[in-house]
Amino acid sequence: MDTIGRMLHHWAVVFAPGGFNSVAVKVDTPEQAELLRLREENARLKREVEVLKKVSQYFARQAV
Repeated sequence: MDTIGRMLHHWAVVFAPGGFNSVAVKVDTPEQAELLRLREENARLKREVEVLKKVSQYFARQAV
């Protein structure tokens, strides 16, 4: 598998539900459940932004 293929596979594993950083948390109220969901979504979106930054840097270097 080439480097790009390995990177894509790694990202697929990381961003899959239950991927890295998966933690079981006890939720007592609907508000806590919503807060947990929003925190998880926020963390996922931050990871996606970091990946996209790295990908854009990679392609910018390739274009030169």
